[in-house]
Amino acid sequence: MRFWRNLACVLLLLLSSLLSYEYWLCYRAQTPVNGKARLPGLQHPVEVIRDAIGVPHIFAQSFADAIFTQGYVTAQDRLWQMDLLRRSGYGELSEILGPRALEIDKEQRLFGFRWVVTRQEENLPPEDFHCLQRYAAGVNAFLQLHRDRLPIEFHILRYQPAAWSPRDTLVLNLWIGKLLSTSWDIDLMRELVYKKLDRKIAEQLLVECSPKDSLVVGSDNHSLERAISRLGAFPFGSLENPLLGGEKASAFGVGPAVRDNPPLRPSSGGECAFSSLVVPPQGGMENEMMDSLEISELRRLLRPRTAGETEESMGSNNWVVAGRRTASGKPILANDPHLRYGVPSIWHMAHLNVPGILNVIGVTIPGAPGIILGHNENIAWGATNLAPDVQDLYIEKIHPQDHNRYRVNDSWQEMEEHQEIINIKGRKPEVLKIRSTRHGPVFRELAGRVLALRWTLLDERISLPIAGKLNTARNWEEFQLAMKKYSGPVQNFVYADRQGNIGFLNAGKIPVRARGDGSVPVPGETDDYEWTGYIPFDELPRSFNPASGMIVTANNRIVGKSYPHFLTHQWASPHRAQRIQHLLETKSRLKVADMLQIQGDAYSSTNQIVSRSVLEAIRHREDAASQEALDVPVKEIERQLENWDCLAQTDSVGTTICEEFRETFLEEILKSQLGQDWKVYQWFNKSTFIENLLQMRNPEFLPKQYSSYHSFILACLQETLGRLKDRYKTAEPKRWLWGDYFPVEFRHPLGQFWPLTKLFNTGPIPQPGTPLTVKQTSSRVGVSMRMVIDFADFEQSVNNITLGQSGLVFSQHYRDQFDHWLKVQSYPMLFSRAKIEQQRQSTLLLVP
Repeated sequence: MRFWRNLACVLLLLLSSLLSYEYWLCYRAQTPVNGKARLPGLQHPVEVIRDAIGVPHIFAQSFADAIFTQGYVTAQDRLWQMDLLRRSGYGELSEILGPRALEIDKEQRLFGFRWVVTRQEENLPPEDFHCLQRYAAGVNAFLQLHRDRLPIEFHILRYQPAAWSPRDTLVLNLWIGKLLSTSWDIDLMRELVYKKLDRKIAEQLLVECSPKDSLVVGSDNHSLERAISRLGAFPFGSLENPLLGGEKASAFGVGPAVRDNPPLRPSSGGECAFSSLVVPPQGGMENEMMDSLEISELRRLLRPRTAGETEESMGSNNWVVAGRRTASGKPILANDPHLRYGVPSIWHMAHLNVPGILNVIGVTIPGAPGIILGHNENIAWGATNLAPDVQDLYIEKIHPQDHNRYRVNDSWQEMEEHQEIINIKGRKPEVLKIRSTRHGPVFRELAGRVLALRWTLLDERISLPIAGKLNTARNWEEFQLAMKKYSGPVQNFVYADRQGNIGFLNAGKIPVRARGDGSVPVPGETDDYEWTGYIPFDELPRSFNPASGMIVTANNRIVGKSYPHFLTHQWASPHRAQRIQHLLETKSRLKVADMLQIQGDAYSSTNQIVSRSVLEAIRHREDAASQEALDVPVKEIERQLENWDCLAQTDSVGTTICEEFRETFLEEILKSQLGQDWKVYQWFNKSTFIENLLQMRNPEFLPKQYSSYHSFILACLQETLGRLKDRYKTAEPKRWLWGDYFPVEFRHPLGQFWPLTKLFNTGPIPQPGTPLTVKQTSSRVGVSMRMVIDFADFEQSVNNITLGQSGLVFSQHYRDQFDHWLKVQSYPMLFSRAKIEQQRQSTLLLVP
């Protein structure tokens, strides 16, 4: 007995010693933010003042020193995250995480990002290369000074970080671009849908337009556009077109007029697919005339959607209002990007000040110099993802005797080939053979054919994740010049300046095709479907000082059919944009607090339609002869929906019922149309399809076993209630609280292992909102940052990221912003030296 007690004591002592050592390592990783440090590589002394939430305000005497110091302080806060991000881009996660990351690495190696950034680095303009060099030198100065005080993750995984290089920043741009512009799977899904269904049915499933669309550029009124074009274009940037009584002048260079919010009927994709401007998609339409994929091949290539996934939750909001709509008479700009939750936050807040040269504040990606979203002394900008179609799949015909040769017009060409060696922790390295055609890497192997991927992101001319001159731009003209050189993922940028101007433009590379629009796989053996270039920057959508005095984007359809270039078929639901616009219009003297309130708005307009349809079906249930008794008392469901205010609050039951019903209703429709392939369907604007069915009751979509939509809706309701009973483990609807359906959880890459879960992770915690509310919500994707910029007084501007500035788990800034983020509150963006001094928490003097 004594032996076992002694052994237990020894084991307890060893465990206590181990935990104490790990605690010491975590604490030691917090390098000094006060005092003085000597850094070789600096040209002049630099002062770094951190405020109450740990934001570094960098006061330097040269641009080079400011960027150098930004690299240093970012590494001080986020070194392990920076290393993880670059490993994600290069496909080197298996080296530290083992076999569980192998498939991710294989896909990254397939894209060849390391080879791409090597060529991009060679093509960088000297000033951009120098900027990346200075940033890398700052990161490496931190490594050299503090290599014995690394974040705890390096100790847990037992490896040392390599030095940072300019290529590492470039690969972050590719990694971000992959997150924001992957669409090849949608192309395959579209092909399958068009193969299996009648064209009219397919176009309704893949709907593009909605009566709620809020266009920023162009019009859907062709006859009006033609009439105006005959009269001649109005000057770009004019506030109002006198012939149209308040309609905005053209916003894509010089051209036809733009209507603010043209009325539209509920429509199928076919009515609004830019069919008069581009060749329609080929999948299921030209199959007899072109080489296409068989249904069996498409099934093997597509990954079924798993339960709980929702493409609707990916997106962002931004808007800008002119001074005549604000209390101060000056513009206000707001932005809240929606991205996958992570630990630490994807954004790092910073302020760079170089007298007479640079004074800019906002957020950036750890590993990228400068400010990606924010403001300087003269202008402000924010962004949402446009998500244009920038990926095309080419079906390459392979030589029957030589699988390394493929058909190009009248000859056979050799594929390029190289090997990738993937180092795997705990296992032998794996050798991957990569082949490429003239279009890009061989993405998938088929019988006698391969699929090759062409992607704008693999263009060697693409460079920095931000436009080099953006941070110092002083007006609309300089902003446009800076954006002309932007080559990151294509974004909807909103703009405001001190002169009271507001604007919008798209920036980035969008291909122009000789034929088709790239929305389904196309033959690669001829030149018929080649890219002929990119949409010229001056012809990308833009608007300046619109008559409405506001610009709103939320990944929704921003261009009308009059816009002369194809951008995408994949627009988000218009609900967020419409709701934001409505809230802005209901108040005339807007303030920063109003913008925060809008960012936190949880009103669900789509569920208002769902609720109304369900209540109507319940009240007509006597007419549905085949309807069985519902498991849950009908009166309780009626009461919950009738008394619901359509706000998706954490204690809402109506939201839970409607959200689960939407999924059930769509699932039954898809099963009746696509059969076994229903799980491959994914569409950003699926809510419009659901709403069209609920309102128009299209007979071709009613499953055959039902005599009416009332009976079908009641059957879906019964299935919904059964699912909710199982999910919540109770038949009492009052306990089906929405906050328990979509709790928010921030998971660290190492947080899945006990006891690191409690140490690294945050949540799960109930939160309001749905994937379609302005405050966009799901368990893994949502608001990554909130920013509101007030030109009346920059000190009234606010900014808030998800967790905190630091990635060091024992830092006071590891999750100190989380409560504000959850409650849609925020922190001041301190800009003047006087305000910064008032909230000074630490000062670090860096000297050469």
